[in-house]
Amino acid sequence: MMGSDSSSQSLEVIPCAISWFYSHMEKRRERTGASLAVSVSAMEVCGEDEVLRDLLSGNLQDSPPADLYLYEDSIYGMQLKHPSVVSAPNAEKAAFLLDVAIASRQNWQ
Repeated sequence: MMGSDSSSQSLEVIPCAISWFYSHMEKRRERTGASLAVSVSAMEVCGEDEVLRDLLSGNLQDSPPADLYLYEDSIYGMQLKHPSVVSAPNAEKAAFLLDVAIASRQNWQ
């Protein structure tokens, strides 16, 4: 899903989606003057016990490790409590956060 960054022809779904999203967001901002904000979270479900891991928590200067867990809300159903939420004002920051999340993944057997 990541592809190679040697040429734009070899990029896969996720980097292309980031680029497309920010390109369209900028077009909308120019057309309407809207002020838009993007925040990013990255989670991993690990092992047979399906342990939740926050892939951004503790890996960035401003993000201490979080007490991450699921809970059931009577209105909205299953919700994630305490995920790291990081501002991604541009495509470069979003791509950087994707790289941080990928580097944080564990290799579970």
